[in-house]
Amino acid sequence: MLGQIAIAALSVHSVAKSFGGARVVKDVSLAIRPGEFISLLGPSGCGKTTLLRMIAGLEMPDSGTIALGDKDITGVPVWQRNIGVVFQNYALFPHMTVAENIAFGLRTRKVSRTTIEAKVRDALKLVRLDDFGPRSTEKLSGGQKQRVALARALVTDPKLLLLDEPLGALDRKLREQMQVELKMLQREIGITTLMVTHDQEEALTLSDRIAVMSDGRILQDDSPKEIYERPRDAFVADFIGMSNLMQGKVVEFDGKKRIAISEKAVLELPPDAISAAHVSIFVRPEKLSLDEVPGAAGSSLPGKIVHVSYSGSVTHCFVDVGLQKPLTVLITNRSSRDDEGPRVGQPIWVNWDARNIVVL
Repeated sequence: MLGQIAIAALSVHSVAKSFGGARVVKDVSLAIRPGEFISLLGPSGCGKTTLLRMIAGLEMPDSGTIALGDKDITGVPVWQRNIGVVFQNYALFPHMTVAENIAFGLRTRKVSRTTIEAKVRDALKLVRLDDFGPRSTEKLSGGQKQRVALARALVTDPKLLLLDEPLGALDRKLREQMQVELKMLQREIGITTLMVTHDQEEALTLSDRIAVMSDGRILQDDSPKEIYERPRDAFVADFIGMSNLMQGKVVEFDGKKRIAISEKAVLELPPDAISAAHVSIFVRPEKLSLDEVPGAAGSSLPGKIVHVSYSGSVTHCFVDVGLQKPLTVLITNRSSRDDEGPRVGQPIWVNWDARNIVVL
């Protein structure tokens, strides 16, 4: 039964790949626990799709090993890996019905007709397309095509599910709906899942862990919360969500170590700050607040609002505090319709809790 899919951990060890002399994946190692949902997240050209294709068997690594459970599959042909794959364009066969598309992998495995019919029926039920078997795939919506592709990937009882930008072709509202459905389905059947995406919000929503890639390497492999709130370097901090990055140097002030970000601005160091002469500091926009009075010493900067962007439930305020770039402050809109809110040109204090500052 589809609800009882066997699960197996994936291990990638020191995998590398080059194309035409250009190294696109550089000694990457990654371990996925049984039942985990992990996202490879990064910009275009970072090597994430190439890594997924090597795991699927669509590309061979130049070096390194790939194991599914306790079996080395590095040189195993794609059709012998027992891995389900969903591509961004779904790769459905237009001349086949929904049921025929889902059954394709079973037919190539010479499964009996009775078993195929039962498994296709179960797969359609799993993705909530019970009555769609006879339909043409060309008459389906984007969300329905995505479900058919997912059912086809799962019907062969794979040990691993690979998702290559699976929601990228959907509009925003449908994409958000499908994120919830995809995560609920993955939890229901417990299949180990690896997804490639450049969408930070999608990775944060779906994943148990996120591996952030850049220039062929994994920079940080951590939980969504740690990735978002405690990035290990400036690239991860800036790539995941909106951020405020400031450069500074560590100085002695009132007998304590502080961070000088300008001649007039000296900030308090968080308790777990690294020790270095020159540092980057980072704080999320929602961790800042706008007030008419200063906050605690070393956790406050005076400024002037230079731009306000209203986005429905939130407002983004850009505040000039005398640095190279304005600070971005995210405000949740809870006030009444008559409340004027922040105004361009308004003098203001940007305040924060020193514990929310990350020193990189």
